[in-house]
Amino acid sequence: MTDLELLRDATEVDGAEVSRLRRRVMEQVERRKRRRWLWMLCPAAAGIVLALLWPRPAALETLEIAVRTPQAPPLRVVAAEARPKPLPRRGRNGRGQTVIQLETADPDVVIYLVASNGGEE
Repeated sequence: MTDLELLRDATEVDGAEVSRLRRRVMEQVERRKRRRWLWMLCPAAAGIVLALLWPRPAALETLEIAVRTPQAPPLRVVAAEARPKPLPRRGRNGRGQTVIQLETADPDVVIYLVASNGGEE
């Protein structure tokens, strides 16, 4: 007969039986707690083993520092051409408009301004 059947059949429960049942249940609980700690320690142990077996970088060679600094090339001073600032040119086209052409320092850039004379020639 199991303990459960004894407890069902008994009208009065003996204190020794209750303490024996309690002791067995507590032993099972303690075993489960120990297993839980074991499962918690396994990943930690695996991490330690992995850290110990991880390949380490090779020792770096010491590099010699250059003793001499290279000399800078001599500077060559070149005088810039003095160009006079161009004046704007004025002219009239055949449509009653005044065209102003501005020349800049860059020969590829020319600015044209077109102004209407209001019909006057």
